[in-house]
Amino acid sequence: MRSVFALSALLVPIWPGAVPDPHPAAGSEVTTSVEDRPVAGRPWVYVERVSQPTMTVYPPEGTNTAVGIVVFPGGGYRGLPSTLRARR
Repeated sequence: MRSVFALSALLVPIWPGAVPDPHPAAGSEVTTSVEDRPVAGRPWVYVERVSQPTMTVYPPEGTNTAVGIVVFPGGGYRGLPSTLRARR
């Protein structure tokens, strides 16, 4: 499958200052590649203990039409399945 996004992505903090109503995570952020339970035949990445949430912006390869898509993976404070929806 060919990606419609450029290779250079921009990581933007959701809250550049203090996070409102924080739920501090015990320990550092952990990223796990899950290969033994593929989804749609593919491995996926699970991120836990997120305390500084970010948004990844993928600019278009061609002409910028000023149209965008926002995808919010579920999980909240517990964990995020980051590659199932967000990077396809």
